[in-house]
Amino acid sequence: MEDAREKLQSRLNESFTSIYLTLISILQSILLGLLATLVMNQINSEGNSIANLTLEGWLKIISSVLVIIITWNEYRMAVQQFHWYPRIADTLIPFSISISEFLLINSIFGSSNLWFYSFAVLCITTTFGYLNMYYRARQFKSNIKIIKAIGKGKYIDIVFPIILSAIAISFASLNQDYEASMISILLCLLLLFIIHSEIQWLKIIKFAGQDEE
Repeated sequence: MEDAREKLQSRLNESFTSIYLTLISILQSILLGLLATLVMNQINSEGNSIANLTLEGWLKIISSVLVIIITWNEYRMAVQQFHWYPRIADTLIPFSISISEFLLINSIFGSSNLWFYSFAVLCITTTFGYLNMYYRARQFKSNIKIIKAIGKGKYIDIVFPIILSAIAISFASLNQDYEASMISILLCLLLLFIIHSEIQWLKIIKFAGQDEE
């Protein structure tokens, strides 16, 4: 009985990282392909000239690419840092985030209000992703020290998307004459979040090195 339990635990532990990374990699690859297709179709409809794309369009494209990169990178860090036994929520959340990304990408060349609202929805689903991750991770003793090593960074993970969603919703209600400036602000905040994630990852690497010593 004990041997069977150990074998089951071993299979669950070994499959955790590969299943999650495979799922999120497939989803993000599909979204990146969709984005590339939409951009090429838009260029073709504008006289086959990349110069005909508006500044606002380019900012939305760059922001969407960053969103795809951030999503993959955050999941990559999550499965390398923590371990838990996935449940249905762990399947629903990646798909929900990907659907939100799909809406964001599809609204790039449409209404700016729709793009801002889609951005807000994405941020809200991302918040649920972080809440689920930390909740599930806390249920396993092996993760507790890692969570402590992250420190206040875990609160930034949860709060930052909420702030982004609030900003995006407020931008949707403002005068769209300043659309480029508003998108630029969101783009800069995404870059700021990438810096935060990298700092947090360096903490994890340092913690792992201390354990080896």
